[in-house]
Amino acid sequence: MLSIGRQKRAKGKSSRKKRSTPPRSSARRLELLSVAAALFAKKGYTGTSIRDVAEVYGVLSGSLYHHVDSKEALYIESHGLVINEAAQRLREVTQKYTEPWDKLRAACEVTAEFQLDPTSLKYPMLNHLMQTPKSMRKTLVAQRNKFENIFSEIIETLQLDPTVERSIFRLSLITALNGSSVWYRRGRLTPKQVGTRVFEIFHHCKRC
Repeated sequence: MLSIGRQKRAKGKSSRKKRSTPPRSSARRLELLSVAAALFAKKGYTGTSIRDVAEVYGVLSGSLYHHVDSKEALYIESHGLVINEAAQRLREVTQKYTEPWDKLRAACEVTAEFQLDPTSLKYPMLNHLMQTPKSMRKTLVAQRNKFENIFSEIIETLQLDPTVERSIFRLSLITALNGSSVWYRRGRLTPKQVGTRVFEIFHHCKRC
């Protein structure tokens, strides 16, 4: 399974001998997608080429097109891989709790860790959305919603003050978590603690 952290091999050129064709097995395709995701996260959509992916992975760039239709298709598939793993991790953590507010606290903590981990793939790939062609964005947003829908499910079960609009509550919470990467500096608080502090602010909306 792809690690949310960047793959080390994407930081430099592959030292392996070039393969004539890219991998056919599911395990090797997953490895290829992992390399592509790490490069897209590091260099952005516009800054990454099929040649870059082929060079780091160790295949000839021309042969990559026999298994990848385009850079757009490769980005969509690798983006989906990263988001699916993040969503799976979020579900695993939140399902340990039965009380909705405990679920939300855990979700905030995990999301902050994704956002503030310097090796995270999820945050930069989400941030590169506006670099991608408009024709791709509907698919990318649908993939991203798999993660954000977990928040929606939890928030629907919360006992909130009647004056609180749930959709605004959800969007404000996700914005606060995503925006933490702009101001966060390592030191006083860990990423998990940042998630806890953000949760505590929204916890005040709890119905008394």
